[in-house]
Amino acid sequence: AIYHYSVLLIKDSPEEGHYTVAPSVKDRLFATYDIFEGKSGSEGLSYLTSSSLDLTLLDYQLPDIDVLEFLYQLD
Repeated sequence: AIYHYSVLLIKDSPEEGHYTVAPSVKDRLFATYDIFEGKSGSEGLSYLTSSSLDLTLLDYQLPDIDVLEFLYQLD
């Protein structure tokens, strides 16, 4: 792999399943991924302040805050 990315996935519902990159796409990206999962906005914010990540994906409405409040607290 040429590139390595760290991704934080924040979702409030484990029933939504896991997000994956299809093998055929993954082979073309020449990249590897570390996926970290959070279950709330506060958990995600805590993780972001203590780690260096390349990408964060989150549900719009989390149990404790919505995405706009999450972004506001990042600033």
